[in-house]
Amino acid sequence: MRPRPERGRRRKEARFEPPEPRPADDVSAGPVEFIDRGRLLGLDYGTKRIGVAVADETWTVITPAEPFFRDGSPETDERQLRHAIGEYNPKTLVLGLPLHMDGGESAMSRMVRGYAKWAGAIIEVPLEFFDERLTSAAAESTLDKSALTKKQRKARIDSLAAAVMLRGYCDHHVSSPAES
Repeated sequence: MRPRPERGRRRKEARFEPPEPRPADDVSAGPVEFIDRGRLLGLDYGTKRIGVAVADETWTVITPAEPFFRDGSPETDERQLRHAIGEYNPKTLVLGLPLHMDGGESAMSRMVRGYAKWAGAIIEVPLEFFDERLTSAAAESTLDKSALTKKQRKARIDSLAAAVMLRGYCDHHVSSPAES
């Protein structure tokens, strides 16, 4: 079969012409400098699951990670914690500290402090606490707006809460560097 000849006028092919450089496009000032603050690992402690989130070296990207599933065995907890430390190589481990709305400590706060004491004895990464009030509520609100099933939301809630807590930690320390 022979190709049909084209009828009518032929279109001109579009050619890309780069725009003229403007002062804002001047890159002579050099590359943008990123501050390497060190990677962070955030944990949202729970009795059944521990939510996990990771902040990149610049603290601009916070990513929820696979949670730790707890079976009551310290060996399982240690294996999961060591695996996360090895995988993400954090400069600091940030544990969410669940406080009452008045700032007082709760029974869960004491459990988190116990977990931190245990973790501090087995890993060589500095530990810090950060107020995690309302992080689970914020994570739940976000997930409620998603098209996920109840089972899928339940699987993600803890790590998303850890990410919300870690975002707060990063924002707090970047906005008040004298305290970091």
